Amino acid sequence: MAVYPGTFDPFTPGHLDLVARARVMFDRLTVLLAVNADKRPTAGATATAVRDAMPAGWGDVEVDTWTGLTTANCLRTAPRSSSAAYARPRTFATSTNSRR
Repeated sequence: MAVYPGTFDPFTPGHLDLVARARVMFDRLTVLLAVNADKRPTAGATATAVRDAMPAGWGDVEVDTWTGLTTANCLRTAPRSSSAAYARPRTFATSTNSRR
């Protein structure tokens, strides 16, 4: 599991590119929108825009909002078993044609 926190105001093609790269490295990715009551549009409207930007086949990407510290959200949503407590990126095979 990985968390990509930010305000995403606006959610740009660069943000979407980072989500695309991260989702192949981790089993689950949460795009975590920081809530700031002083900002317009609201976090709810921004979350809807971010969800709408995600391709339909990206079921491993979740969009959530949070007020407070990112670490507090991570602790709240962390897997409960000790063996799954640490995010382990997926491993990739390396090319046999590597340069030396």
